[in-house]
Amino acid sequence: MNKWRLFAPAEDWLHPIEIEETVLPLLTMVGERLGLRVGRDDAQQKFFLGLPAVVQPEASSGGEGVKYPSGLSIPKAVLSEAEAARYGTTGIYTAAPLLAAKASDRLSAHFAAGEFYPAGDSSYRFLRISAELVRRLEKIRTALGGVAITVHSAYRPPEYNRSVGGVSNSAHIDGLAADISAAGIPTEALRRVCEVIIGDDGGVGFYPSQQFCHIDVRGYRSRWEG
Repeated sequence: MNKWRLFAPAEDWLHPIEIEETVLPLLTMVGERLGLRVGRDDAQQKFFLGLPAVVQPEASSGGEGVKYPSGLSIPKAVLSEAEAARYGTTGIYTAAPLLAAKASDRLSAHFAAGEFYPAGDSSYRFLRISAELVRRLEKIRTALGGVAITVHSAYRPPEYNRSVGGVSNSAHIDGLAADISAAGIPTEALRRVCEVIIGDDGGVGFYPSQQFCHIDVRGYRSRWEG
């Protein structure tokens, strides 16, 4: 059987546990349900489980956390056990941290946190959104001549992602993706700009019939048409 090494907690590099590759799907599912940090390194056959960062929610106008293009630093979130399973990750990508963000928090010159929360479901109090994704959105906006960009869908926690028909390995779950359109810009023209701005660092999905483009910063090139 194919042997992997499990690091639990993920920071304990001195005491790996040898496991069979066949148990990885189960460990992934359990980790996500418990709200743990889940990761894997296929090249070195390493699997990681770690506790979520514990930082008490506080006013999101400062403090240690993730820094966005606006200069705002938003604190990482702490979840109760009951909440943890709602905010799992795919375990496929390097997920954006879960943050205690307010809808009014300004992430960049033209984008606020509220634009990236699950649409139509106010029960989600925390947010995953990559600062790099926000930077690329600003670059797309600039390349289009400063026209307004609408974010139709961005962060999708696992349960919410299933409810809207998203695929189980969606980069939206990890806070790395956004489905967008631009005011007065044909979808094909938007796609061409997205191709240039995202490059080999992520995915671009073209949805001409629905008139939007998907972009993500998964870390490697991916292209498709839906």
